[in-house]
Amino acid sequence: MNGQDKGLVLYKDSPLIEHLLGAFSPQVSSCIISANRNITDYQQYGHPVYRDEFGDYAGPLAGIATGLKHCQTDWLACIPCDAFCIPTNLVQHLYQQTIRSNASIGIVDDGSRWQPLYAVIHKRILSDLEAYLHTGNKRVMQWVKTQNPVIVDFSKNKNLFQNINSFSDLENSK
Repeated sequence: MNGQDKGLVLYKDSPLIEHLLGAFSPQVSSCIISANRNITDYQQYGHPVYRDEFGDYAGPLAGIATGLKHCQTDWLACIPCDAFCIPTNLVQHLYQQTIRSNASIGIVDDGSRWQPLYAVIHKRILSDLEAYLHTGNKRVMQWVKTQNPVIVDFSKNKNLFQNINSFSDLENSK
């Protein structure tokens, strides 16, 4: 997206972060925003904003590790910054299926592929995640697979799990 901060890119006249918070906030008791730039822009939304604690932009896993450290509950629900339209039962369904399976992480399967950044993650695996990041690895799916995740079927909502990686992706989602 030409180097722009994806969460602040406009969609229907509002930054993606506003759409995300509108869809996600009703599903959780509190929100944490993971951001490495434009911190003051994100702080205006009234939620704690944390920078990754791993340098060199270690990617989404660094944000997840930071979220797990600052999360006030045993479970962290996470979604990517371009998740502006999510099922209204996303967190509840992920959490219930993960608890039933006695797993530490549950992720979405949209019917075509796993979506590991739509997840619920227990704090007990923070040390495993930190160890993985300290090796220099950044691959989300590679780490998630080491945790024996519960794969939760959201194929009925497949169209809601779009990846917005360009302005044309954003335009096509309208």
